[in-house]
Amino acid sequence: MSEQLVTRDKIKLFFFIILIILTISYGIWRAVPLMLGTSITIYSPKDFDIVASSSFKISGKVVRATELKIQGKTISTDTDGNFNETLVASEPSTLIVIEAKGKYNEDIIKTITVVPAK
Repeated sequence: MSEQLVTRDKIKLFFFIILIILTISYGIWRAVPLMLGTSITIYSPKDFDIVASSSFKISGKVVRATELKIQGKTISTDTDGNFNETLVASEPSTLIVIEAKGKYNEDIIKTITVVPAK
């Protein structure tokens, strides 16, 4: 009889440990995006690129952002966070400001400079 109690206690301890491991794993899984925060990636143009004309396209991706602004204008993104926008460059160079607001109101600002072709 005592052998059955020892086995039952071992099973209870095993399931308790599994429950603790699952709880900690779930907490880490939910916390990682919070720790990584919002990010902006610009695909084109790169900083100090020469754009072909005064009108050019900027494209990139935002991750974990609730709002995206380029030059102060709100830009929509697709479900994956990709965006494309047409902008105008002026001589001698144009500073482009890209702002993303995260879920917890953290602001990320990225700037690039483009030069129109002559």
